[in-house]
Amino acid sequence: MPPTAVSRRRWDVVATLAFVLAGAAFCVVAGVMSLWASFAFEACAEGGCDRSLGDAAYQLGVWGPTAVLGLLLVALLVRVRRRRRGWPLALVALALQSALLAVSWALVSLALTGPHPLPWLPL
Repeated sequence: MPPTAVSRRRWDVVATLAFVLAGAAFCVVAGVMSLWASFAFEACAEGGCDRSLGDAAYQLGVWGPTAVLGLLLVALLVRVRRRRRGWPLALVALALQSALLAVSWALVSLALTGPHPLPWLPL
């Protein structure tokens, strides 16, 4: 391999590893944030919150990013063996983890307060 190809390959591995480690850290943060969100349901009066929706939000917040990380590791193993770039896939997985956590927090908000119009939409 020419020196530039080796250098390019090394940077791909470094960038991929950085995004995977960021995704693993994100899983830990998402788990802790979802745990904190589940504590909000302890303050609800009887019938004031939708606990089943809160449980679903908790499960999505904990297991969604973890499942994405697991699928990412399998997909990266396949891509690395085929000598393809891995960092774009790792970046997409990080974005998907962020989206899952945002949906989880939106479900927690909905479970705590009930349906309400979105403030940024003119009704």
